[in-house]
Amino acid sequence: MKIKEMIQMNLDKRRYLTKENDDVYKEVVVYIRCSKVSQRRAEELLLNILQQLIEVQKDGKTAYDVFGEDPQAYCDELISSLPRPSVVEKVVNLGFIVSLLLAIEFGVNTLFALVSSIVKKSFQIVPFDLIETVFTLSFLPAAVYLILSFVKGQSFGKQIDWTKRLVFVLLVTLPGLLAFILHLFTKESYSLTYSLPLWQGALLTLFFFITYKVLFNASTH
Repeated sequence: MKIKEMIQMNLDKRRYLTKENDDVYKEVVVYIRCSKVSQRRAEELLLNILQQLIEVQKDGKTAYDVFGEDPQAYCDELISSLPRPSVVEKVVNLGFIVSLLLAIEFGVNTLFALVSSIVKKSFQIVPFDLIETVFTLSFLPAAVYLILSFVKGQSFGKQIDWTKRLVFVLLVTLPGLLAFILHLFTKESYSLTYSLPLWQGALLTLFFFITYKVLFNASTH
């Protein structure tokens, strides 16, 4: 079963939950989906939990009869028993994010160059700055990581150890940040900015978009 089908099945079956049980299950969904497990395993686990809730609900029981008084601890125990994402899964997930960001960057730059060419009635170039791109590729995934940590932290009133997360983000973004700062001070004498013709910008946009679609589909099957 595809991940999209599992998500849809989850939505369909949740209609059978009482409001009280659904409120608890919402917290479980957010917590597990923001945890460090593959999307497929997370959705399989959520479906199993949901089915279990539906069954106990028939006997007049509540979600707390399944999770106990500490749903977070219950989820942590289940998550710890799952295998971590493989190297291939991590590469695929990172790959479709990077490909999407590059497709957006080249697409926007190419579109602006195209509009400018029409307005000025002369062909304009598509700018590409390698350092700024590296900085963007390191900063945005780190920002997504922080957002997911924040969302996960809202579940069950969980307290987040922000120190460890901020240190991790700093280590991830530091190389790109230093390169970007160095680039600002040395741009006049040393530059990694390139000028691409419109057709190359369009071709790179298409290439990275197709790469994104292929890797995204691979990650959701």
